[in-house]
Amino acid sequence: MAEAVLAGLKVLDLSSHVAGPYCTKLLAEWGAEVIKVERPGAGDGARRIGPFYHDTPDPEASGLFLYLNTGKKSITLDIKSETGRTLLKGLVGTADVLVESFSSEVMDDLGLGYPTLEKINPRLVMTSISNFGRSGPYRDYKATDIVTFAMSGLMSQVGDPDRPPLKLPGPWTRYTAGAHAFAGTMVALLHREIMEEGQHVEVSMFEVAASHTYTAYVQYTYLGAQPIRQGNSSAQAGGRSRLHPTKDGGQVTVALAPWGNLVELLGEPELLEDPRFATPEGRLEHGRELDSHVSAYTREHTKEELFQAAQAQRLTWAPINTVADLFSSPQLTSRDFFKEIDHPTTGPLRYPGSPAKLGDTLIHYGRAPLLGEHNEEVYCGRLGYAKSDLVRLREAGVI
Repeated sequence: MAEAVLAGLKVLDLSSHVAGPYCTKLLAEWGAEVIKVERPGAGDGARRIGPFYHDTPDPEASGLFLYLNTGKKSITLDIKSETGRTLLKGLVGTADVLVESFSSEVMDDLGLGYPTLEKINPRLVMTSISNFGRSGPYRDYKATDIVTFAMSGLMSQVGDPDRPPLKLPGPWTRYTAGAHAFAGTMVALLHREIMEEGQHVEVSMFEVAASHTYTAYVQYTYLGAQPIRQGNSSAQAGGRSRLHPTKDGGQVTVALAPWGNLVELLGEPELLEDPRFATPEGRLEHGRELDSHVSAYTREHTKEELFQAAQAQRLTWAPINTVADLFSSPQLTSRDFFKEIDHPTTGPLRYPGSPAKLGDTLIHYGRAPLLGEHNEEVYCGRLGYAKSDLVRLREAGVI
């Protein structure tokens, strides 16, 4: 197997929670050495977010933290202290990338802004992730994931037209921002290879979410129309796509096109002669009557049976999968998607792997680190400190 693509790349991760750690998780998977810089005694705030393994609160057993920090090393460092900033600057001199997700003014106020770090290491790529970016009237505003999702225009498009807007589950904008930060970091590294200089990459989570409102932009720009929430309907599904119950207590999404294929699947050729369903507009107008025919069929079959039968007819039906279904998915299993990763607190658990594959290129799936686990390796091995120095630094609360 080929060597990991980013082997030898050294990354300092000063970020916390989701967006920045997801960016550095991707860097670690492709072989970069990621050193996670955490607050002494507390660590990344994600360590205190559940669910916890066996429902027992433990900073070493947070499911969110363990997933987002696989393959990294952890050191503790108080960068608000003068000694801590000196240590960080020493590490910057040996790094290729620094990722941070503080409020926009924090790094500058600490004397750790890009202009300062660039003088220490002109080849440094620094990636900053914030709610609204480092400029503009909102730069210092606070935001949660639902705030970003709502302000971006995305929330106005999700849900049924006669009900309030909905937010997608989980910290969607944070994960998406992390992916964009990873892409921006990689482009900056390519620029460095060509131009022999570093870059400051800036990612606004608000702008990330706003950039995903592309369908609405097209409608508004071309037609002057505001998009209407469509619930489960889909233009690609012959005008509408509904959920229907299955024999095993689940549900499937059902597309109505191609119409002849659907009729063949239902085993009701007489529907082809029914004038109510002769056109897509008619099938939309008489949707409730058509639903009764579809539901009668789906109730007689399991989710998997319906999926396979519909695929045989080139119909884009899909089961509403649970997480348990994903773990047993024959497709994901055959592609070795889930990876088993051991950890001293939880033991071996399965985690989603990388959705991208590069031939035989190695992808690294190491475990998440314990808080401060690599202090000695990094401070002594990279900066030349003695073990006795670490004792003094720990007593002073610096590490």
